[in-house]
Amino acid sequence: RASLWLVAANVVGGIFGYAYHMVMGRMLTPAEYGLFGAAIAVISLLSAPLSTLMMILSRRVSEYRALDNFAVLKRSYWSVNVRVAIAALIGIAVLTLFHRELADYLKAPSSAVVYVLAGVVLISVFPVINNAYLQGLQNFKWFALSGGAAHPLRLVFSAALIAMGLGVEGALAGIAISLLVAWMITYAPLRAQLTHATGSIADVHRMDFSWRSAVPVLIANVAFTAMTQLDMVLVNHY
Repeated sequence: RASLWLVAANVVGGIFGYAYHMVMGRMLTPAEYGLFGAAIAVISLLSAPLSTLMMILSRRVSEYRALDNFAVLKRSYWSVNVRVAIAALIGIAVLTLFHRELADYLKAPSSAVVYVLAGVVLISVFPVINNAYLQGLQNFKWFALSGGAAHPLRLVFSAALIAMGLGVEGALAGIAISLLVAWMITYAPLRAQLTHATGSIADVHRMDFSWRSAVPVLIANVAFTAMTQLDMVLVNHY
């Protein structure tokens, strides 16, 4: 049953993901679509550490699920959200310091694209944390619904904002809105499981990440993302 949910979500995501780029290619001018593709590549590169976070976090959550210690999961959920949000804000602050240079390299007409891009990266942090908890708790139904719903929502919101005349900024803002809705969707089942948490919080410190073991995974994820995404940035620039 879990596999069926995940396969269905992947199929729906693939169909709407393909349709999304077709619609964006029709609604945006060639130059705008080139900028949009480069911005998506930058977002993918900056979001690469999130896949590492999801791997580590889902493993920890599954350990405490096996121990039936939801008190630790409840305490760690908010702690992880706060710490990751702070790290993301610091990274985005650095990014915005060089907004002119990045906008020039992307050949963007203004720095607005960079600011919206930074907003997408910040918002994308929270659905990833929720999905990691859902995966660790083996709640594959909601995990699949989150992934399956994100793609059609992205298509609807981005197309609507482009139709309103917002161009590339609207396309990127549509992604941010769809991520925000996905976060709200995944928070509902987590809230039900973590509200009445049982167990001891004496070993909550064990939910801290082992960054030493995460470094090789982080390097691998960033390297793979760079090799598969940076060509769009280079093509758009040159």
